[in-house]
Amino acid sequence: MFSSQMTPFLDLATDDIPAGSREEILREFDPKLESVNSDFEFDLMLWSLAQRLHVDTEELLRQVGARWFRNSLFAGNLAVAGKSEPPLKTLQGLVSKVDTVKNVPLPGLDDFSIESTTLSSGRLQVACVGPRRCCSFLEGVARAACQELGVSVRYLRQPKRATYVVITFSCFE
Repeated sequence: MFSSQMTPFLDLATDDIPAGSREEILREFDPKLESVNSDFEFDLMLWSLAQRLHVDTEELLRQVGARWFRNSLFAGNLAVAGKSEPPLKTLQGLVSKVDTVKNVPLPGLDDFSIESTTLSSGRLQVACVGPRRCCSFLEGVARAACQELGVSVRYLRQPKRATYVVITFSCFE
């Protein structure tokens, strides 16, 4: 399970790095990530990669989520849906499907589920169960989707470090 996801994950994590530096990082981390066999080992490698890239691990996961979204079929479909629906309604439709996608290069997504999405008072509340890294990935997907829709997004995850959380998204112009 892990090894098939590592190279695409590393590609997304290093996508915006200049070619020379990127090749160096790929040479360093690809063999390490290919040998990952557990969630714990992945989290250690993720932390190490984030340190090397000078970014917080959660922000790195958000960046990977945003890059994955931009490369996915969802991006094209979102533009069509966004013309006929308010941004939060469009975001709700997207977010409710993320846990069903099979080609996401992120360990733990098989154990991640969107329990509910509730749209009210200009906010989208998403209840999720699963690894924290998947919540950060989802926040990145939402951030990229809102950029595509021409709005900004704020999000608040409560509680911050748990396996059952509610993420509240607010969009604004």
